[in-house]
Amino acid sequence: MISSGLSKEKLRSELRSMRNRLSTYEVLKRSNDIITTLTSLPSFLNAQVVACYLSFGSEVYTHGLVKAYCGTKDILIPVVDREHRSLQLSHVRDWQELSTGAYGILEPKDAFLRIRDVEEAEMVIVPGIAFDEYGN
Repeated sequence: MISSGLSKEKLRSELRSMRNRLSTYEVLKRSNDIITTLTSLPSFLNAQVVACYLSFGSEVYTHGLVKAYCGTKDILIPVVDREHRSLQLSHVRDWQELSTGAYGILEPKDAFLRIRDVEEAEMVIVPGIAFDEYGN
């Protein structure tokens, strides 16, 4: 049980630790439930341009989502811009365009960088560790 009197950072740390203790099976099962709900939302169905993180570790597994939709929607994924110490978004058209990049996370190979503006995204899918009953 988690105390509600914890600081935000301590709460995040405890929740991350709990998430990291989940089995691979449990992460994939819960991820599938989340992705099924997400892909049934009208806002997802109607969006042509979707920015989405590529999961790492025990985060909600998004690889299947990106694989399934990169041919039918413009899927934008984060790319580390080391020179400017920032993130950019690149349009991925095929899973084969990706390789392990900064921090061990998949990114487009240099030959397949297609930088797009975040303002183009009609939906942005980001990793989160905790939400209240209102989705905040």
